Amino acid sequence: MASLFSLSSTTFLVSVSASNPYAFEELLVEVRPRSVILFDLHLSAVRTVEVYQAMFPQTHVELYTLMYIKSVDEQRYLNAVQKEKMAFATLIHEKAAMAVRNDWDEEINIDRGENKVGDYILTPTVCVERKALQDLIDSLCSGRLYRQAERMCLHYETPVVLIEFSALEAFSFKNKLQSEMIQKKTIMRLVMLTIHFPKLRLLWSPSPHATAELFELLKSKRPQPSLEEALKVTEKELKHEGASLDRFNPKTTRFLEALPGVGNHTKYKIMRRFATLQDLFRAEDNVLLDVFESQENRASFLQAARGPFEKRGKKRPID
Repeated sequence: MASLFSLSSTTFLVSVSASNPYAFEELLVEVRPRSVILFDLHLSAVRTVEVYQAMFPQTHVELYTLMYIKSVDEQRYLNAVQKEKMAFATLIHEKAAMAVRNDWDEEINIDRGENKVGDYILTPTVCVERKALQDLIDSLCSGRLYRQAERMCLHYETPVVLIEFSALEAFSFKNKLQSEMIQKKTIMRLVMLTIHFPKLRLLWSPSPHATAELFELLKSKRPQPSLEEALKVTEKELKHEGASLDRFNPKTTRFLEALPGVGNHTKYKIMRRFATLQDLFRAEDNVLLDVFESQENRASFLQAARGPFEKRGKKRPID
């Protein structure tokens, strides 16, 4: 038998480790063989030889395999081939059934710096802060979520906190909050957060896939956000970080929010410009017009601040 077969002088016997999947491909490109004999048959090795043949079509490659018929190795190889066929069939079927448009603009803007206000800017008015369940609990305890919500409310009309669960977790607080007391405190903090920020919206998502669908619905038929505007917001927060929001008294902020004509942006202009409420109420009309930026808002504020007021059935102006 040995007299019938022998190794030629150009034959390479190579053992390729499975830990380096690219070693076999690199070897084929370097050696440029015309015949390949696989002693230990794996489907990945066969596909690598096919890729090599496609890369060098001028070289005709003959592939030989050695295995025992009806052996474990043969059955393992056939199972791998069957799984591959099923995977391609499933992919073709799902691609045909997908309701995805191919004419969408697939451009993605990536800011290498940290976004100081929100995690996602979906539209010019919608900003989303994304929280995993454990991150939500920690942020509520530390007060970090309060500051994040404050910044979003300052710069965007519709601030959103997205609470995203993992696909492996139950869609419930009980999965993470073992103690009933901790669960009540977390829910209480979440309720207080929505009371402090009436504009804030909460979204619940059972998985990252559901989050993508929510984002698609929120962006439907709405204008695209401006990267330049988002960067301006980030630069503004970096410039005033630690001073622009934390220095304001929360009670004063909530009082101003209750006044007619005072919007989310206007209240911060008021607190930066006036030292006391008395200075605000006694300010000149032209100064108030510059602060409120419209005649209607200024008129609403003056009506509430300077009367006339009704007290016990009698009307009298309050100086």
